[in-house]
Amino acid sequence: MPQLFSDQGKITKVFRNLIDNAIKFTEEGGVTIRARFLPEIQNVRCEIEDTGIGIPEAQFQVIFDPFHQIDSSHTRLYGGMGLGLRNVKKILELLGGEIEVESQVGKGSLFRFWFPAHWKKQE
Repeated sequence: MPQLFSDQGKITKVFRNLIDNAIKFTEEGGVTIRARFLPEIQNVRCEIEDTGIGIPEAQFQVIFDPFHQIDSSHTRLYGGMGLGLRNVKKILELLGGEIEVESQVGKGSLFRFWFPAHWKKQE
């Protein structure tokens, strides 16, 4: 049976961070995870979608900046230092991948990302 290869530690950090965020910001509904390997381009395409609070479109370009938080007030409901999405983007860039976001306030967010990987047939 063939196996898929990439940097397991880095990919685990990406998934853990995005899934943790999706769960943290989703009080009702759920989180959906999709992944598929595209052998013709040796790439894994993934989506993590939630039905959470959403992100204002004006924030799309800055959510990957260090220490950026959508709500930086002292009384905000959700914890964190604002480094998670920055780290996700940096890891994916190191692997030769990318990330993008679609979101609507009050309806949820979709984080779509991809990274290089390859199949290796076991002998």
